[in-house]
Amino acid sequence: MIALERLSRTWPEFQLQDVSLAVEQGSWLSILGPTGAGKTLLLELIVGAHSPDSGRVLLRGIDVTRLPPERRKVAMVYQDALLFPHLTAGGNMEFGLRVRKVPQDERRARVRAMGELLRVSHLLHRRPATLSGGERQRIALGRALVTEPDILLMDEAFSALDRGTSEFIQKRVTELQKEKGMTVVHVTHDIDEARDLADVLAVLVGGRLQGVGTPVQLLRRPPTLAAAQLLGSPNILRLVELAEGEADPWATARVTDLQLQQHLRGRCLDAGLRGGSFSHALVVAEEVHLAPLSRAEGVAVDPDVVVGKVRGIGDRGGYLRVKVAIPGISGKLRVHVGVQSLQEGWLQVGASVGVDLRDAIHPLATAESTVGSVIPPPPLVT
Repeated sequence: MIALERLSRTWPEFQLQDVSLAVEQGSWLSILGPTGAGKTLLLELIVGAHSPDSGRVLLRGIDVTRLPPERRKVAMVYQDALLFPHLTAGGNMEFGLRVRKVPQDERRARVRAMGELLRVSHLLHRRPATLSGGERQRIALGRALVTEPDILLMDEAFSALDRGTSEFIQKRVTELQKEKGMTVVHVTHDIDEARDLADVLAVLVGGRLQGVGTPVQLLRRPPTLAAAQLLGSPNILRLVELAEGEADPWATARVTDLQLQQHLRGRCLDAGLRGGSFSHALVVAEEVHLAPLSRAEGVAVDPDVVVGKVRGIGDRGGYLRVKVAIPGISGKLRVHVGVQSLQEGWLQVGASVGVDLRDAIHPLATAESTVGSVIPPPPLVT
């Protein structure tokens, strides 16, 4: 449905670099990135507001790279509502249907239905200048949705809405998207919004694509250091290469600290980045296993099981966030465990515990990723 092939566009102060991405029909892709990452520019290359310096844009299997926006048949909602000030809210929503020469009775029926869907029926007679920012944003969404596009682009389209209204509108839009089989590309800087809405998540940092996958995949296994930092991964460790006997900059220069650092680096190499460019590892908080020392088999011999000391326990409702100090790792490791661990009595601040890292170590590439991904239709959930 949408294919971007090695898209690049250079501005005097910014560069979108070699982005490749494919989105199948009916998928919801959220592009997550900080301010200035190139998210809006990427949407504008798809809709045709700008032309790339190199690369191609394909929609519905057709190369539209040099076609003007009106021939691409793509609806876009900007962060700023951009309504026509001389038209009423209803007239704005009806505008695209007029351009398509939809009969008047059908136009009005569809605008009424969209007004009810977005809870703006009582505003349709008013002009944009009399509406709040959130009300204008809902009218702009309605103007795009009422045309029933097969491709919808949204640039921070929910940012002007209060939390309750945003959740309500997001639910309505996702229901309509699934009902009509729309392909949605939605950019945001809100991690929770992207995680909740997306079938597939892409991370864009500094004009480069840093990873593509399901929200769970990227949150658990971000491919690059930049993606892990943006997603707020709690246990990013800087790895160091140490010669035998060299002082350990992480902690005191104890043999066990040096061995742990060398072991972490070796595990990252074994994970498939041998010869690659990386200097950091992620220890996935949900995949570390804690146990009382009496049950931590192999602590003395297994380099993946180390001894740590509990320095803090925070109750997050459905889970506990435990801070564990481990010689050889700078700072405190964050570990997520079930609340039943407290009831068993062994998990206490100050207690020594076995820390099993076997499933939790994940390498982070430091070289930028520009490899795109074909995104399959979302699986049915029953």
